[in-house]
Amino acid sequence: MNWKAFGAINRSLRLEHHDLVDGQFRSWSRRRLSRETGAVGLVALPAAAIGKIERGERRRLRPEELTALARALHLTTAEVERFFWAANGVSSHAATADDRLTAEQRLDRLLRLLTPLSLPWFVYDQYGDVVCAGRLALALFGIGSGEIAAGHGRVATFNIMRALFDPAIGLQQLLGRHEQSWRRALMANVLYFRALLLPYRGEPCARSVLADLRTLPGFPEVWEEAYARETDFFGLPPEYRYNHPDWRTLRYTAQRTLITTPVGPLVAVVYLPVDAATTSALAALSRTPPDGACRCLAPWPEKPGPAHAYY
Repeated sequence: MNWKAFGAINRSLRLEHHDLVDGQFRSWSRRRLSRETGAVGLVALPAAAIGKIERGERRRLRPEELTALARALHLTTAEVERFFWAANGVSSHAATADDRLTAEQRLDRLLRLLTPLSLPWFVYDQYGDVVCAGRLALALFGIGSGEIAAGHGRVATFNIMRALFDPAIGLQQLLGRHEQSWRRALMANVLYFRALLLPYRGEPCARSVLADLRTLPGFPEVWEEAYARETDFFGLPPEYRYNHPDWRTLRYTAQRTLITTPVGPLVAVVYLPVDAATTSALAALSRTPPDGACRCLAPWPEKPGPAHAYY
């Protein structure tokens, strides 16, 4: 059990919360988190105990203490599940089959399954970085070299959150034509991303990615909104409905599949039509001349610094 890693997750989550003090926003102190555990949990954790947890000095936490921490940190449904996994030393890729395949070999096998599909798809990692995308997905969303290069030099290169929130990429202008549908899709994606990232929140890479994403317009507000939701409906696939400039009204849903690898999970997303008009549009799109089967958009599994952003 890596208690230091669990402690780093707790510290990262605590520092994300802020209070307005003397006209300035300040991150929660351990004492402030201690008061919150007493207000919402089954047991009040002293500030000194929280310090020991964050430093990795506590070797055992009772269920009621874990529950108090999760409630005090206002974690979403799926984040709570992964928080408990992390507290028990279970990594998100601990169940990787003993087939001796490297991470690269697992990705290769996945791409061999996805590439022949006549449907849009892409694959992203635990930080939300889009590793590969099929040509139909890029064509459907109007993503070319210019949009891909929008994240060049940033920590979060072509990240799924950047794709949704960065005006330079343009997905919001395309997909946000039905405001209510767009807001639901945004929240569903942010909830999934929060849960996926939670076991890595103590890592420098995850902290850097989040700091970069927080500079995007609208991202901090939706990220914070997830804390305030009484029911987060995690697990429901996002549905997209909008007027495409070439294909008129499209309706499709995103089917996610989590694939374990020795270095962390990959998420494969395949878009499935939910009406006849969208089925016909995707069929027509698949008959357009191919520009390569798929494209690699972000480095994986290594994560170079911002100066070596990959596009």
